[in-house]
Amino acid sequence: MKGDSTSQEVNPLVNREGCYPLPSGNAWSTQQNNATNANYTSYPAGSTNNNNKNNSYYAVPTSESISILDSILDAEDDCFKNKKSRIDACKIHYHLSELRGLIKDLKDGRFVSYKSLCFVLDYPTFREVFAAAYIERIVHHLCAPYIQQVTEKVHSINGDISHGNRKGHSALTAAIQLQERMKKYPNGIVVGFDIQGCFMHIVRELAWEVFAHYEYIFTPDGYTKEQREWLMWLIHEMIIRNPTENCEKHSPESAWLNIKPEKSLFNNPFGLPIGNFYAQLIANLLLALVDEILDMIHFVDDFGDALPDIESANRKKKLFNERTSDINLTMHPRKVYIQPVRHGIKICGTVVFPNRMYITNRVVHACNNKIDYYLYREEFSFETALKIVCCVNSYTGRMSKLYAFNIQIKLVNRVLESRYSKYIIARSEYNHLVLNIKPEYSAKFVFNGIYNKLTKIHKNYVWRSSQSRSGRYIKAGANKRRMGSALSLRTDRNGRNNGLH
Repeated sequence: MKGDSTSQEVNPLVNREGCYPLPSGNAWSTQQNNATNANYTSYPAGSTNNNNKNNSYYAVPTSESISILDSILDAEDDCFKNKKSRIDACKIHYHLSELRGLIKDLKDGRFVSYKSLCFVLDYPTFREVFAAAYIERIVHHLCAPYIQQVTEKVHSINGDISHGNRKGHSALTAAIQLQERMKKYPNGIVVGFDIQGCFMHIVRELAWEVFAHYEYIFTPDGYTKEQREWLMWLIHEMIIRNPTENCEKHSPESAWLNIKPEKSLFNNPFGLPIGNFYAQLIANLLLALVDEILDMIHFVDDFGDALPDIESANRKKKLFNERTSDINLTMHPRKVYIQPVRHGIKICGTVVFPNRMYITNRVVHACNNKIDYYLYREEFSFETALKIVCCVNSYTGRMSKLYAFNIQIKLVNRVLESRYSKYIIARSEYNHLVLNIKPEYSAKFVFNGIYNKLTKIHKNYVWRSSQSRSGRYIKAGANKRRMGSALSLRTDRNGRNNGLH
């Protein structure tokens, strides 16, 4: 029910009356004085008074006032999983009082834009990336479950042909699904399309309208009306925000000379920033408008399909061009691929044929460059060996489902023939080579060694004490083989030592 005080509207989308987590105006508390009189709290001032219960104030459950705190803490835990090595992440994770400002802003209906980092990647192509501050990433993870509920329902209805940024989906699942379609048309045509500057040409206002449209149709479960309104306001603020207004460049200005003007947000009044989690989810949802019409398998903006004849391929090309133009996107003119199925197709780093799949040369080249960097540019150390193991295993794991075993052998041999063979060994699984740290350097082995050393000291001490009490002369290091016989040991049915009595 509406309170006596006039509520203050904080943003254009959501009326703050009754908005999650706390309303403005007056609200009854859970404490009552008698049958006709109870305490009420005036928000946002927080002053408490008592009055007749006939007044039509809000009724605010106690859980509503603390649910935002629980949500933010859960989002911070999820965000910290992949950022444990960053100083700014550890500063917040181990000092949660740093979140007080964020919690206050969100409770008051304000979304403060924190300074993001902007830099240029030079491989495989020059690309502009915006990385949000860690505290803002917490907000992204706070909204991500809500966005994902909407996107998953939309992609499921479209036939699960979108494989980007989804749990259980990857570039490999996209290649496998495309291969299944190619098997249906062994004498047909395979097509591949791409979108030119996809993220940079997405209109933020249009992306918000598309998300709001799908959210209205596929309303997420487990949220109250007030929670949905509050999250929709927060998502709206994230999407329409221009990341160039508050950013810090961490690449030299000369790096931007290698980027085409149409591929930089500094030259476009619209566009979503590459590098933000919510932007990837929203971009996939916008491309669902293409999925509804074309039914093409894709990983973000990399599309592929198999068709029975060349006429069908030309019609799909025309329809793809028209559909992407409707949402202000452009088909890349130099990345149109129309060939017989027997010629195969490249998609997401994989060369797909009807009966086999290979890894692309660009992925192999990237792995070799990484190995060169660790072997010749980083200091020789055990920490570098760990990095090599993680790097090579990520590439060989991707190749394990492909026809690339000989390539795995070459990559692994490069490591084993180097000085890092001191720390690293290799083992073979089915169609898969894996690098491991040698047992004597592994954390488990080191721990067991320390444990065994301490146990041996303890056993030696007990044995010497028992011999000293018997009046015998003990010589250091003598009678080591008799040490066990002087101890009372607990053994299991197989005769294994289970420790001291």
